[in-house]
Amino acid sequence: MHLAIIPGHGTRGGRYDPGATYGGEIEAQIVRRQAARLRLLAPESVTVHDLAEGSRRGYSRRRAAASMAIAAHGGSGAIVHLHCNAGRGDYAFCAHDPRSRLGERYADAWAAAAAEPLSRHGVGRVRSEVGSRERWPNVWAVLRRSYSETPAGVCAVLIECAFIDNPRHASMWTDDGVDTLAQTLLDAWL
Repeated sequence: MHLAIIPGHGTRGGRYDPGATYGGEIEAQIVRRQAARLRLLAPESVTVHDLAEGSRRGYSRRRAAASMAIAAHGGSGAIVHLHCNAGRGDYAFCAHDPRSRLGERYADAWAAAAAEPLSRHGVGRVRSEVGSRERWPNVWAVLRRSYSETPAGVCAVLIECAFIDNPRHASMWTDDGVDTLAQTLLDAWL
C-alpha cells in the first residue's frame, strides 16, 4: 500500500495560488507541511508530488507522477489530495469518487480513525463523503479526473482536514495538529 500525496494549491497556470487564507494562515503552506510530515513519518510508504512555485506544469503531471509512484511500490494505493476548507464549518471530511469502492473504503477508514484525535483539535465531526457534482463541484472535478486517470488497484481521495477560518480549528495548523492529521492517515491506511 502506497500513499501518493498531492498538496493542494501552490501553482495555477504558472502563478502562485495560495488557496484559502485567514489571518496569518495560508492553505498552500499548511498542506505542504502536512505532506512533509507524512513523508517523514513513513518514508517507505509515502511520496509527495508537488510543484515548485512558478511551475507551469499542472495537476495532470502530478497525478501521472503519483500513479507511477504507486505502480513502482506494488501497484496498490491511494492518490491523496490534501486541502483545508473555508466557510467557518465545523467538520473535516474525506471525499471519494462515487464510482470507486476502494476510495469509499479508504474514506470510511480515515473518518473512523480521525474522529477522536481531530475532535481534540476542535473539529466537531469527521466524515466520509461522496465528492458530488452538486454538493462539492470542485472536489468532484478533482476526483473525476484522478479516477479516470488511475489504474485498477489505485483510488483517489480528497481530504478537507478542517476549516482554516474557524478559530476552534486553529490548533490543526500547529505542529501538533499537523502531526495528528498525518498519524490518523497512516493509522487508517497503512
